[in-house]
Amino acid sequence: MSKTDENENENKNEIEIKLVFVGETKVGKTSLINQYIKNVFHPGYISTIGSDKFIKKLILDDSKIILLVVWDTAGQERFRALNTIFLKGANIVLMVYDITNKESFEELKNYWYEIVVEKVNGNFILGIAGNKSDLYKNSQVPLEEGKSYANKVNAIFSETTALNLNSIQDLINSLVKEYIDKFIKEKEKEKEINTRKQLNKEKNKEKRKKCCNNNKKK
Repeated sequence: MSKTDENENENKNEIEIKLVFVGETKVGKTSLINQYIKNVFHPGYISTIGSDKFIKKLILDDSKIILLVVWDTAGQERFRALNTIFLKGANIVLMVYDITNKESFEELKNYWYEIVVEKVNGNFILGIAGNKSDLYKNSQVPLEEGKSYANKVNAIFSETTALNLNSIQDLINSLVKEYIDKFIKEKEKEKEINTRKQLNKEKNKEKRKKCCNNNKKK
């Protein structure tokens, strides 16, 4: 197999997925993304100005290659109107709140969820991260409250911490798998069914053609 053929096969198996992080300022969106993309943690507050874009490749068990395009958006009010633009065409949206800050959870429910539903055009998977789980002793949002709200809006939920990779990686993997299972595999099945139908039509057409030709000869 030539390199060109290999590249063509790889492109056929490659799926681009847009993942957008949203939530109030200081909830730890950027720290989670840095941990997920670079496996690093920077203590202290990192303010996102506008938005940042990151790309990570994932390889699934069935050899599908996922090109995960991750958008980090600012939570400050002055950037809200701008950041809603990035929600357009999102395949996965991860809403983040700080478990030690009840207000960030309330804003997630009263503002961010409504904006996500309004601005994302098309099918998407919703996730909710209750971040800073390492500070659980100072939590203002009980785990069950976060779970209950996630169930209400049909979101995949997990408490996370930017101190290590595991929690955010597990959550994003679950979101990606859900998107693939719910939307990509359904499209593939539909395409396969349509291909079979087309082949059957062509076979029947060929049979009728042969039959007509035989009748003419008689």
